[in-house]
Amino acid sequence: MMKLVIYIGVELLKIKIMSLYIGPGLGGGVIAIITGLFITIFSFLVAVFWIPLKKLFNKLFKKK
Repeated sequence: MMKLVIYIGVELLKIKIMSLYIGPGLGGGVIAIITGLFITIFSFLVAVFWIPLKKLFNKLFKKK
């Protein structure tokens, strides 16, 4: 069993950098993921902070 673990470890170390190349089409996907994360975080912040503050300001400055 130990020989198998050592063999797998040695084989994993033999992986060359070029085998990690995925292709030029991956760039668009990465940009889409990053943009989606930023939009999600911004939307969360707006929902958590801005909307309750807006309601509070409307109550405070409501003309009677």
